Amino acid sequence: MERSSRGSPFLFGREASMLAWQVNGPTASGLPHEVRAHALAPGAWLDGDRAGAIAAAASILASLLIAAALQVSLALALAAIALLAAAAFVARLSWMGVALFLAGFLPWLVVFSAVEPKLTETFAAGTLVVVLLVVAAPERGQSRASARLRLGMLLFYIPVLIGLVRDPGSAQLIETAKYFVFPFTVLVVTEGTNLPALRQLSRMAFVSGIIAVTFNLLVGLADQGHSYYAAGDIQGFAGEHDVALLAGAVTAASLGMPTRLKWAGVSAVGAIATIATGVRSTLPGLVLALLAKMLRAGARTRSILAVAVVAGAVLVSGVGDVLVHRFHQDQALGQYSSFDALGSGRGGIYTTAIHGWWVSSPVDWAIGTGLRSVEAIEQRATGSSDTAQSDVIQVGVESGLIGLLGLILIWWTLIARARSKLPLLVLLPFAVFNGSLEYGAPIVVTLLLTLLPADADEQPAADARPHTSVPASAG
Repeated sequence: MERSSRGSPFLFGREASMLAWQVNGPTASGLPHEVRAHALAPGAWLDGDRAGAIAAAASILASLLIAAALQVSLALALAAIALLAAAAFVARLSWMGVALFLAGFLPWLVVFSAVEPKLTETFAAGTLVVVLLVVAAPERGQSRASARLRLGMLLFYIPVLIGLVRDPGSAQLIETAKYFVFPFTVLVVTEGTNLPALRQLSRMAFVSGIIAVTFNLLVGLADQGHSYYAAGDIQGFAGEHDVALLAGAVTAASLGMPTRLKWAGVSAVGAIATIATGVRSTLPGLVLALLAKMLRAGARTRSILAVAVVAGAVLVSGVGDVLVHRFHQDQALGQYSSFDALGSGRGGIYTTAIHGWWVSSPVDWAIGTGLRSVEAIEQRATGSSDTAQSDVIQVGVESGLIGLLGLILIWWTLIARARSKLPLLVLLPFAVFNGSLEYGAPIVVTLLLTLLPADADEQPAADARPHTSVPASAG
């Protein structure tokens, strides 16, 4: 298919809109829904002989896979069977069905991230982003924000691709895959034209996130899972930073719901789960979200009451003791004695990484020192291969000033165009003080939550983006 004359390397343009019609339903063309449904029905393109041949080949491959897994362990074989069953189920779904399935599944991958195979979250998040691009049909707008986003993505990816060419290792390939998630999800939530579908997906991610975070908190309270900081913190079966970002984003999104007791309760549980992780990089955003709820225009008394319910629940739960224990631990380790020791050694990591970038070449100032180079810089300087612990440091050092400018432009557009900015109040400090680009699954969920109403007590403002007039469940 010939590319639209309005296209760019990061646009689907007219082709995406045509594909969105095929996937999500009829638009102004007026073609019957039955014709589209017949054309896209699973297996409609298969005749009996072809379907039989494919089924036979798939059965042989599945048998070989299970047999190979049995040579390793029974558990792996059972996992292979479960994976094949899930693949068969997903294959029967429409694009929208797959998107809903993955949007509801991602929060559960987050809360089991400490016990599941490595890169599971990254693979699932990347898959959902691809499906979202099809379902949402992002289309180039004529606004400055649209042009700014695409310029930002171009600047962001140029150093990444150059870095991959300079050092095409497996670690660099994985890092490139992780870098795919954030910018393209921003493209979906800011430029997607199928708004009804996107809002349905955001509600699915929200509800599933609430249940997953609550489940993980209960697991931790039952003395299951693990405690990373040994300070009474609760992570359940999740990685501490993954679940902290998810819980913080869900809490912030719930604060945008109507000021009613049930949503105040959800916010309270989310706040307790966030603080219980012991991760401090989510706390500034959590405080900002609570302040935004309390100070919003209209219904101020109810908003203050809701914030009081959340604060009271946190105090009564005793979860604040986790932060007190962490403070005493850090004090005993001398983390407040110098900038280098501050924040579990983040000060030293930042200065070492920036110095390694500064003493490189002018070319590296522009395009960076290469993917995963911060770890190499830290290894040479300190003997410990620490990660950057900040998106600003990571992108600025590894992708240079060009990549950092691209990231800033992407964030600028996201903040300007997000329907609800409450989840971003959690994500932005987390990105600056901990680094978020490594956490694909919670990033996708957080960005989907920006499509929820910013204040459900008021009539939502009309969205300026063009959108398809199809039901959210179409496709």
